Amino acid sequence: MPKVQNQLNTDLWKALLAYGDPQEFNYGDIIYKQNELSKGLYCFLQGKIRLYAAFSDGMERTIHISMTAPEILGETSVIDDGKNLCTAVALAKTRVIFISKESVQLNLLSNPNYIDIIIKGLAQKLKFMQAQAENAAFKLPQKIARLLLSYNYVPFTTYCNGNTRIIITHDELAGYLGTTRAKVTKYLNELYKLNLIEKGRGFIRITDYEGLRKYAVSGAASSKSSSDLQKCHW
Repeated sequence: MPKVQNQLNTDLWKALLAYGDPQEFNYGDIIYKQNELSKGLYCFLQGKIRLYAAFSDGMERTIHISMTAPEILGETSVIDDGKNLCTAVALAKTRVIFISKESVQLNLLSNPNYIDIIIKGLAQKLKFMQAQAENAAFKLPQKIARLLLSYNYVPFTTYCNGNTRIIITHDELAGYLGTTRAKVTKYLNELYKLNLIEKGRGFIRITDYEGLRKYAVSGAASSKSSSDLQKCHW
């Protein structure tokens, strides 16, 4: 699936940035907080940003990680004029262009080209959140396998010599699944021993797609037939 940022042409992106002002953040800086009133849109230029939601039981779960520009963040709260649905934190030195909510509503929401960009960005995040929700009935080993198979919805996938590499750390994978790094490492090692994946520093590559698909449903709370397997989006 092509990433939304690849669908932004250069002229449209430059025109969008002209509405805002540059901001820089260092590692650990909070860009915006969950449940605070939205101030505007953030156009990601460089660095790394983690979006995560905190739940009433104290658990945090990663919703999205931005690594590749151009990309827009904070769009949901700007559209409904409400509170931020999640927290955004810089994971590296990060540069963005901030566009105030007033400027968005005055200049962008009346332009069908920008509305299209915002909707496509939301759709990509919602698809990945749907994949996470579908994992709820599965045990952790299968959740990990299913998340890896959903790499098309993960924003950090690269292609090296024709092979797909999922650029993700064990900590980041744990954040998506709401678990610990130690547990993720344990089950990734199991997948590696089964020759289903190859792993290295900061990346994972699926080596046996069919085997990983079978593994992904083998521990489900309810059994799935081969026809059910074919219906999965991965």
